[in-house]
Amino acid sequence: MPGQLCSLLGPSLFALGLSSCQPVAPAPTLRAASAPAAEAVVRTLLDAATAKTAPEGLCDTSEAGQGRAVTAIGVIDGYSVDHVEPAWVGAEPYFRVDVTLRRADGEERRSVAVRAREGCVERLWGAPLPAAMRPEPDEVSL
Repeated sequence: MPGQLCSLLGPSLFALGLSSCQPVAPAPTLRAASAPAAEAVVRTLLDAATAKTAPEGLCDTSEAGQGRAVTAIGVIDGYSVDHVEPAWVGAEPYFRVDVTLRRADGEERRSVAVRAREGCVERLWGAPLPAAMRPEPDEVSL
């Protein structure tokens, strides 16, 4: 439609001394465009880890990447998703998903980075999250 409108109005705009119409590029598609979608990506990955199957949803699908994921995930007996928030790294949209992993030796809190464009987990684990850096349930995270 914008192209048709531009072709109709183009000569009139040019006669008025205005530049001609430029086609508008469509917005890029985001596979994980919302916090619930990013959470679903992480849940798919952790459900596979809990079931002791190959992890799904990783950006690095190489054999080496899968091997690193299996090692990093280790033995997970369960998990909970604690917090999801949008983030940016340069010009790339991400979601930071904070999780608590339950293992035989206790619980561990971690952060996962989900690429919004591809809808996959890029960095399997960030640094452990100190409790002081995490927002309290009644705080607003900006």
